[in-house]
Amino acid sequence: MIHPPGSSLLAISALAFSLGSLVSASTADARRASLAFPRVRLAYAGPVDDYWCPDEWKSLITPQWRTEADAKIGSFTAAWQAVGGALFKRTVRETRRAFSRREIEAAWFLCPGLPDTSIPFTLNFSMYLQAAADAHGLEAPESKDLFIDTLFHEPLHPYVAELLAARYPDGESPLLRRWRREEASYVEARAIRDLDLENFLAHLHLFAIQTAVYSDPVIRRAIRRASGQAEMLGEVIKQSRAMERPEYAEAWRVVNEVGAEPFLNEIRAR
Repeated sequence: MIHPPGSSLLAISALAFSLGSLVSASTADARRASLAFPRVRLAYAGPVDDYWCPDEWKSLITPQWRTEADAKIGSFTAAWQAVGGALFKRTVRETRRAFSRREIEAAWFLCPGLPDTSIPFTLNFSMYLQAAADAHGLEAPESKDLFIDTLFHEPLHPYVAELLAARYPDGESPLLRRWRREEASYVEARAIRDLDLENFLAHLHLFAIQTAVYSDPVIRRAIRRASGQAEMLGEVIKQSRAMERPEYAEAWRVVNEVGAEPFLNEIRAR
C-alpha cells in the first residue's frame, strides 16, 4: 500500500505515543506495587476463648462481655478502616519499602490474660470493654486510639524484621549493635531491672517509623477524625512509660534522643 506523504510519520508517531503510554502505565503500576501496603482483616478467634484460655481467666468472660464486644467491634473496626490505610501508606513513603503481604488477618479474642502478639497477629479486645474494666476494678476501658495503634504497631514487627534481615546478614544493623552495647551499660549503671534487651532492640526501628508517621499533619487529622485523639504520638509514648516493663520507655528514650532518621535510613538502605 502506498501512503500519502507524512502518513508514515504520523503512524510512527502514533505507535511511539502508544508505546510510551504503555511504558508510562507500566512504570506507574510498578511504582504503585513498590509502595504496596496491607489490608488488615479482623476476625473473632473463638477457639482462643473456648479452648486455649486458662480456666481462671475464662471464668471472667461473662455474657455481658460478649454482648458488649459484639456491640463495639463494628465501630472500632470502622475507626481503624478510616485511618489504617493511610498509616501504612505513610509508612512505605517514609521507608520506601513495600510490605511483603497484601492482607493480614488480625484474630481478636476476649481472654483477659493473653497479650496482643504480632506473629500470629492477635488482639485482646477485652481491654476495650467496660464490663471487663469493671471486673478488674478499672474506671474505664481502653479507647479507640489504642486499638488503632495496636493494629498499626503489630504488623510493623515482621515488616521491620524482614527489611533488616534482607539488608544485614544477621538481621542486626550497626545501630542495633551499638544500642545492644550501650543499653546494656546504661541499664547496669542505672540499675534498671527486668529490661528485655531483645524486646528493646525490636522496638527501635518500629518506634522510629511510628514517630515519622504519627508526626505527619495529615495523619494527625485523620486519627483525630477516626478516634478523637489529637496527639497520638504523645499518647503512645505516655502509655509506654506507664507500662511495667521498662524496655518500651527505654526504646522511646533512645529514638527521641537520636531521632527517627538514623533508624529510618537503615531501613531505606539498599
